[in-house]
Amino acid sequence: MKWVQVRWLFIKELKQDWRQRFSVQGILLYAIAATYVVYLSLHNLDKPAWNALYWVILIFSAVSAIAKSFLQESKGKMLYLHQLVHPASLLVSKILYNSLLMVGIALIVLAAYCVLLGQQADHLGWFILAIVLGSAAFSSILTMVSAISSKTGNGHLIMPVLSIPLLIPLLLIAVKASKTAVDGLNVSLIYDDLAVMFVFYLMVSVLGYVLYPWLWKE
Repeated sequence: MKWVQVRWLFIKELKQDWRQRFSVQGILLYAIAATYVVYLSLHNLDKPAWNALYWVILIFSAVSAIAKSFLQESKGKMLYLHQLVHPASLLVSKILYNSLLMVGIALIVLAAYCVLLGQQADHLGWFILAIVLGSAAFSSILTMVSAISSKTGNGHLIMPVLSIPLLIPLLLIAVKASKTAVDGLNVSLIYDDLAVMFVFYLMVSVLGYVLYPWLWKE
């Protein structure tokens, strides 16, 4: 893997999404519309419901945002990239870009969520940190699942089937960490959960780095 290739591929992803920014805008519209529906239906939320509903909106937004990562790439384009770059460079660039994209979406959704439903986190800084790490970990898993799904004939159908079972354990950890921040409990209780999410992100990224070249050869 060459970091020059990772940088070039990262910029390519950024330019491609800028040209097709309607897709990202559609995901944001979906997330904000879901938040507005919650606002219309439930004006007064207690802290556990406020925290849980945020993650429900975010998880489905994540699947929609990251699913296109490999599924939108044509076979011809992948063959062309195969001649130019190392497969690990492609995967790392997509994980880094999707992590940045997912964190951005999570923070924008949080801003809309707080405007419509109020800000209920007692430790807002720790809550945002839990969101950032959780979103990055989601993106690493979904990027790998997108890579696997792209090798099947029905990638858009396989993507949610494979991703949801893998995301549930991580989602439970993220909800637990953010609940600690929302409830204003001792912040020392959140350290282990944040560390698990960070290790999860690194572990999936390293496994992808090792395994994806073999998958790409298929």
